[in-house]
Amino acid sequence: AGAAQAEPAPEDPAKALAALHALRPPGKELVIRLNRMFWADGDAGLARFAALVDGFAREGFRSELQVRYHPPEGRAGDIAGWLEYVRAAVRTFAPRRSVVALSITNEANLPGSPNTSDGFYAGVREALVQGVIAARAEADRLGRGDLSIGFSYAYRNSPQADDAFWEELGARGGPAFAAAVGHVGLQVYPGLFWPPATTDPAGDVLEALTLL
Repeated sequence: AGAAQAEPAPEDPAKALAALHALRPPGKELVIRLNRMFWADGDAGLARFAALVDGFAREGFRSELQVRYHPPEGRAGDIAGWLEYVRAAVRTFAPRRSVVALSITNEANLPGSPNTSDGFYAGVREALVQGVIAARAEADRLGRGDLSIGFSYAYRNSPQADDAFWEELGARGGPAFAAAVGHVGLQVYPGLFWPPATTDPAGDVLEALTLL
């Protein structure tokens, strides 16, 4: 939290699980969202997140995961290599029935932050479109038609930039992409990007939902 990104304090796993159980509403489900699984981390990253998914499943939680573009050094724009990683991610997580959704890339419309947003990297919009299509096909091949495949969108860079983002996705993807998309994750930062201040955070969230 704060103006700079830094390493967090070490987590106490037992306290974290207790807090998650306390957060789960009576009669409802709390799905755990796991972030920052980078293409750059390869098989080791997939194994690390698989262990997290399995641990949460033992506690009765289902999960969804980001499959981040965040490429290895020198691989930005290597769409064939990226699609190999996407398919490997689906093969890792589709057999785990506790996994309910995969979001392919994160915030491909935001260009400024390589740590948090895949929009920093060359080729990300083609990676998003082709990655969603490939992930859907691989999940279906594995008998997981129920596994939602989608992507996340950060509201909002600027009205003009966001219009161009959606138009480009439609032009690149066409009907095959539209048919493969099962969800769009909306990530909202009232007053951070556009406009750069807010007096009505709840209204900003409602506007973001309405426009999406």
